[in-house]
Amino acid sequence: MELSGSGNVTVASSFRIGDVELLDLNGRSHLRTTVDGLSAALDISSLPAGTYIVRITTSAGTAYKKLVVK
Repeated sequence: MELSGSGNVTVASSFRIGDVELLDLNGRSHLRTTVDGLSAALDISSLPAGTYIVRITTSAGTAYKKLVVK
């Protein structure tokens, strides 16, 4: 799994991605999208600065990545 970008974040995986969800550290969902491919672009420009957890569900399971928005 990879995360890259600033105003937009690209989530990429070698496994087919099903869902991507962006959670704050209190567990509140700020963004959720359904994907059917190996990558997805997320627009994070409207999010307040802070630390988030990206939950990525793929055909191989679920992965969690930390994302810091400045």
